[in-house]
Amino acid sequence: MNILLTVPDLELASGGQPLAALRLAGELAAQGHAVSLAYSHREAVAELPLPASIHAVAVPRVRGPWQRYRRFRLRLQALIRERQIELLHDHGLWLPENAAAMAAARRAGIPLVAQPCGMLQAWSLSQSRYKKALAWRFYQRRLMAGAAAVVVTSEDEARELPLPPQPGREVARIPHGIDLPAPTPGVERQRQALFLGRLHPKKQVDLLLRLWSELRPPGWQLLIAGEGAPDYQQQLYALVAELGLGEQVRFLGLVSGATKQAWLEQSQLFLQPSLQENFGFAVAEALAAGLPALTCQGMPWSRLREQEAGWWVPADADSVRDALRQALSRSPEQLAAMGERARRLAADFGWARTADLSLGLYRRLQAGRSAKVPA
Repeated sequence: MNILLTVPDLELASGGQPLAALRLAGELAAQGHAVSLAYSHREAVAELPLPASIHAVAVPRVRGPWQRYRRFRLRLQALIRERQIELLHDHGLWLPENAAAMAAARRAGIPLVAQPCGMLQAWSLSQSRYKKALAWRFYQRRLMAGAAAVVVTSEDEARELPLPPQPGREVARIPHGIDLPAPTPGVERQRQALFLGRLHPKKQVDLLLRLWSELRPPGWQLLIAGEGAPDYQQQLYALVAELGLGEQVRFLGLVSGATKQAWLEQSQLFLQPSLQENFGFAVAEALAAGLPALTCQGMPWSRLREQEAGWWVPADADSVRDALRQALSRSPEQLAAMGERARRLAADFGWARTADLSLGLYRRLQAGRSAKVPA
């Protein structure tokens, strides 16, 4: 099958969305499909590495939303013709590149798979709500209505979709995949708790710092890996200084690849008390590295509690404080046992399974399209 995946960018700082598109593209290509991946590109910005098996199309980003939309749409329309694309799978929402991808699929008359990546969940819609309400009214709802299928990663995301039922449109629940690296022999875990992710208010890093200040666990160090808006990062640095946590908290900056894996393997506990995530790549990566995780109920990780591989609690300060106190009081042996259960849980999320489920959806859409064509 000739498949086109689209995503606004492949920048390292953009978090899980570009990683999802890239890894899915790589797995589909590994299974023998002709896969193109189109994204907008900015010079001198760190991006995820591209495998040679993917036909990558980097569209230079220009200034202005209309200009970005038009350039991306025209390049996609040409690509669809050149590569005889049979289906387009778009990741994300709201940005000019997403609108351009949806419009290009409609103009070419090929099935569109829209994957909003949690951006239609209630918490996300509450951010910049008036701007999003206008966008939804004037163009985004119409473009989404043209999707042959919508991909969600959790039941929560499916339930919160603000789309009325539409005959012929499938809502498919397909969890993201994750890399499943083999453990590195001889690595000794330290009394370290690791936060890994984009530094954004919804991740509640500021709450984590305040709770850490209250508990001040002896012998532990809190590592914070990731980047975000410069103003927000400065607020976090100032909060660490104000709370007197300079000896216990360390900011690692943006980490990736082998460096990220090393921090995961050296730590004993993973922390991500986010208000909302439609999946949470960093959580899944932590589990795959054998780390028990503490997450909140705006994230689809109830299995942590069910399988005793971590904590899944309400996102309020009292609940997170109680869970953090419990986690930090566990012995290295107890956390290691939880980590082994976490590793077994992560085994359900390999990229091959995600690709198989995606291909099943693509084939159903192709079969439905063929059935509508008169003999």
